[in-house]
Formats: sequence, structure tokens, C-alpha cells
Amino acid sequence: MSTYTEIAKRIANIIISPASAVGLIDGILSVPQDLGYLAYGYFDTDSRFTRETERFRLINAIRFGILQNENFIRTIEIVLDNFNQYVSESKRDNIYAKTGASVVGRAITNSFLSKKIATAIAQRSSLMISLRGGAR
Repeated sequence: MSTYTEIAKRIANIIISPASAVGLIDGILSVPQDLGYLAYGYFDTDSRFTRETERFRLINAIRFGILQNENFIRTIEIVLDNFNQYVSESKRDNIYAKTGASVVGRAITNSFLSKKIATAIAQRSSLMISLRGGAR
């Protein structure tokens, strides 16, 4: 087992690795792509039946307990055990750095966009209230 110092050094190396910068940029750039896919999914009527079928499958999975906490945790444990068994430590660190930074990049970008959208809605609402002559 590694000592606490070795674990802390490994985490620090993961955070400051070049893969972290790549992951952060990927995370930031993935948000507009997600918004584009969301808009495409709204306007694309040809695949609506397929998406609806997938939604029903997910609802049934939740209803029959496939996504219960114990089953979900066990599935993640199996995947991570196999991942750790077959992937070298340096590759794992690279993947962890890129994935972690990507999540942070997405979170920061989503927070920024949400704040801008909320501000725009609030300003428009206050403008509409003042144009109507205030609260009645």
C-alpha cells in the first residue's frame, strides 16, 4: 500500500499533467456541442420514435431496479477493477487527468452559461414589468 505522501504526489502529478489542460479544453468545448445536439434532437422528427423507445427502456430499467444503488455500485466496481487490471498506471493517470479536467471544464462552462441566461431572463422580465406599468 502506498503512503499518504505518495498518494498526494500522484494526485498532484495528475492535476498538473498536460492531459489536464487538454481535458479542460475538451470539457469547455463540449458544452456548445451538447447544446447543438439538444437543438438537433428537438428539431429532428425522423428519429423521435427511436428516442421515445429508448426513454421507455430507461423508465422500465428504473422501475425494475436495474439502476438501484447496489447494482449500480457493483457495476462500477467491476468496470474499475478490470480497468485497473489491464491498464498501466501511467495510462490510468493520463486518463484520470483528462477526464477529471474535462468534468471541471464542463461544470465551469455550464455555470457561466447558466448565470448569463438567468441574468438575461431577469433583465427581460424586469423590462417587461416596467413597460406594462409596474406590478398591479
